[in-house]
Amino acid sequence: MTRWEQYEVLVQKSEKKWETLGLFSDAKLASAVASQRSGRVRLIQAIYENNKMVSQEIIADLGHLPHGTRNA
Repeated sequence: MTRWEQYEVLVQKSEKKWETLGLFSDAKLASAVASQRSGRVRLIQAIYENNKMVSQEIIADLGHLPHGTRNA
């Protein structure tokens, strides 16, 4: 069984739309990229087994909500 984890940096584009900024195998690199962005950014850890995602966790939710959006 092949198992690996990757770190995903997502940027919020609108209230319900997130765009993938990058995928990283190194948590420190992903964190550095996420912390340098303005706006709202999420750092997610995803775990895969045999090319299928089995777990996903938001590690950090940084920044602020874009203008004109609100928490639901």
